[in-house]
Amino acid sequence: MPHYLLSLANEELIANYLLLKTIPDVDHYLFVQPKGWDPAPVDRVCSLCGIAAPLRLEVEEFCLADIERVLESWLSEREQDASYTVNLTGGSRLMALAVADIFRRANSRVLYLPPRVNHIQQLHPRRVDSYLKVTYRCSLDEYLAVFGVSTEPPRSNPHSIKQMEAMFRVFTANSTSRFMRQVNRLGARKIERDPEQIRLVRFFARELGISPGEVLLPEWLSFIKGAWFEEYLAWAVDRELGEGTARHGLQVEQQGVSNELDCAFTHANRLYVMELKASAPLASISEFLYKLDSVARDFSLNPRCFLGIVDPDVERGLGKATHFRSRARKMGIRILCNKELSPGRISKTLRQILDSD
Repeated sequence: MPHYLLSLANEELIANYLLLKTIPDVDHYLFVQPKGWDPAPVDRVCSLCGIAAPLRLEVEEFCLADIERVLESWLSEREQDASYTVNLTGGSRLMALAVADIFRRANSRVLYLPPRVNHIQQLHPRRVDSYLKVTYRCSLDEYLAVFGVSTEPPRSNPHSIKQMEAMFRVFTANSTSRFMRQVNRLGARKIERDPEQIRLVRFFARELGISPGEVLLPEWLSFIKGAWFEEYLAWAVDRELGEGTARHGLQVEQQGVSNELDCAFTHANRLYVMELKASAPLASISEFLYKLDSVARDFSLNPRCFLGIVDPDVERGLGKATHFRSRARKMGIRILCNKELSPGRISKTLRQILDSD
């Protein structure tokens, strides 16, 4: 008795992908898609699921008569003892209604996986809200690949947690704009001509437990000027969810559009993206919010977005300039500041974020 799994092609790629990964013992996969629909998303999902030769039907998306004609013609040619699992996670409402109506007459079960939920609902032959649990979990690279987003190889984490915590203390205690200008100029001038740089090099050498000569190496300059914060968040996430869960400084590309994710990871099949700033002027908050929003919009990733800032002056400023947090909430972005991100609180903050999903 052949078993067919029918899915509606749509933009809910992760939900469809998870359902395909979850339903067992499928002999044939069928995708119903609107005429003119770009085949690339279905091709990617099938490739990642190991589906070699999916069947496809094209219908007029908003024409009930055409949808019924195409599906009934296809059904009439199938084996009499065939069974069908119908996945309604997507498509237009008209497509979903037509498909459900037609397949209720056949030997079928009709399923639906709501976005960002890990329980499949059964709608027919009887309604069961938690019919089947989705136990499969997407990795970060896998999640991005479903959307056609390519990534670079993972970065190593060569620095110790003591060095990252030392940088957190430094940026907390020295949040003045003058100090930040000094840090940003570090390595840009001949050190022997600049007493200010000599002092700063010795300061960071002492705080990080390295030699003054190492401070001016490119990898350490990048770390000191802000990469430490990305590495710190990735380390904290890995401590909570397992090593290799998070990526930091991640370059991504989709159809010629590039971006960088300061810290990104997946949990329970949700994508989390963080924009991280060790220090920044309060006036730049809007710019960071719009950058985060563009990641969700341009790449269609539907992530949970967070803006993290170490600078305690920004935290105090946000207490007065409340419109920034209000704007962030409307955009679905949460702002995390110094106290929430500190070494003593970061674990609790991450658990609250993950448990609120």
